[in-house]
Amino acid sequence: MNKYCRQIILVVLALLPFAAVAGNSVSGLGSMRLVPTFHCCSVYATYSGDDNTNSVCAVRYRVSGQSAWHNALACWDDNANKQYKGSIVYLQPSTTYDVAIDLSDSDGVSGTTSITNTVTTWNETPQVGSDAGWNSNISSSQTISTGGSGVSGMRQYGPSGTSRISFSVSSSTSRCLVVNADNVLIQNIDFSGGQNNCIKVTGGYTNIWIRNCTFSNWGWPIQSTGDGTIPDQFDDAAITFGDGSANGSYRCVVESCTVNPPQGGANSWSNGGHPCGPHGIFFSLMRGECVCRYNRVYGSSGHYYNDGIGGYQNESVNGAASNDSDIYGNIVSEVWDDAIESDGGNRNVRIFGNTLTNVHTGISTAANNVGPSYVFRNFGANNNYAGVTWLKRGISSGGSNNGRQYVLFNTVESPNIWQNVIDNSGGGSVYEARCFNNLFHNVSGYSAIKDPTASWTSQYDYDMLYPGCGNGTLPSGSESHMLNGTPSYVNGYYLASSSTGYHAGKAIANIGDDASGNPISNPNVGAYDERFPALLLGPQPLANGTTSPPSPPGNLHVVSAGP
Repeated sequence: MNKYCRQIILVVLALLPFAAVAGNSVSGLGSMRLVPTFHCCSVYATYSGDDNTNSVCAVRYRVSGQSAWHNALACWDDNANKQYKGSIVYLQPSTTYDVAIDLSDSDGVSGTTSITNTVTTWNETPQVGSDAGWNSNISSSQTISTGGSGVSGMRQYGPSGTSRISFSVSSSTSRCLVVNADNVLIQNIDFSGGQNNCIKVTGGYTNIWIRNCTFSNWGWPIQSTGDGTIPDQFDDAAITFGDGSANGSYRCVVESCTVNPPQGGANSWSNGGHPCGPHGIFFSLMRGECVCRYNRVYGSSGHYYNDGIGGYQNESVNGAASNDSDIYGNIVSEVWDDAIESDGGNRNVRIFGNTLTNVHTGISTAANNVGPSYVFRNFGANNNYAGVTWLKRGISSGGSNNGRQYVLFNTVESPNIWQNVIDNSGGGSVYEARCFNNLFHNVSGYSAIKDPTASWTSQYDYDMLYPGCGNGTLPSGSESHMLNGTPSYVNGYYLASSSTGYHAGKAIANIGDDASGNPISNPNVGAYDERFPALLLGPQPLANGTTSPPSPPGNLHVVSAGP
């Protein structure tokens, strides 16, 4: 080897450590993308470098024209895809916001370090461009094949204002209504009948809005005794989007609807294995930007659901409501499997402010393939059904579980029913969990939180457990600030000022802010803090003056939201 070759080799070897360190720095921000809904906004930004994943992409927001900025949770560093991802919550509809991201890294940053964009949240009043004239009762199945011109020119099916019509078909008719068009508004209709569905939105259509409707006498009229004995998923649901094809619908809203018990019912786990049968609302391989809010889905004895709000396909990146979607303010009960099934990619999917009772599993995020997902300020209680876990995570095959998940400020009161509150019962490993400020009451002697993989990428702390309830395998250093005690409640499930957990939680940006968007340094653990923004439950009066639909029979355990 001549001296020149030796010199070149020495130079290369000398530079290797510096090359590795250089890979740890961030080469600036690329583009930023904002995706709004009514009350939330997804944030995305691209970057390069940061091989050791220690950069921070901070997020700030403000109403445009105002001077005060508010902090949101920092974006998750999805290093495998070189993308920062995060969400802002508690935004106001029809409002323009400035959103800024600020990048820092102890290894150094080159290029752009800050980007500011604007975004406007969705209008809660649908913008109608034409009216189909559905102002009289309907007694035969229909297909909608004519839609509107766009989001600002929807075609309305159903009366305006406080008027309502009935839409009734026989229980042996497959469906009341099939939607084969974009930009359709369906409102103020009381549906009855439909052996498979009341409403089926064929896969691929965009901007479908279903609001202020009720659904009765629907579904397959017999009780399931196991898989395959009656139709399932999109073939037995009051409302279904898609039919299992890859081209799912996009930008859809279901709000302030009441799904009454199905004609038949799903089987329980102890009678035929995995439940098969009816779903209240079903999302199949959606393409994102879906909102399911303020709905009531309930069953009765012998008329339980498979899933209350369900979805397909568990192992996909688009499963259930898919990306940039919100599921909030719903009341779901009488379910043999999942009250809310959000299995799949879960990229910026927010599940919050729901009340879930008498169910096998409260929320399923198995898998959480992409992330981040947000599960916060939900309430769970089981009165008389032997559920297994409140939050199901993990999947044994076909999914990665690599996405981050935030589990924050939830209250679960089930001392005699749920064995575990959070469990990897879906199988496989779970990574990137952030679990703080939850109040969990499960069966004494069982583990409230189980993370068998104990991945060092996950963090658990500031959670409150009842005496006799511990945790399973968790990462080293977890729950160093765990609270243990019996809470004292006032006004439903607000903590009394003398209670363990009162003003004892960890400060969490945005999700733990007060109603004015200001940080709370000492929030309550659990879902209820008198300083938090108010959350609505169940069917609500709508923005264009329509009233909420009639209430179902009072067999629900509805938790008080306090003052």
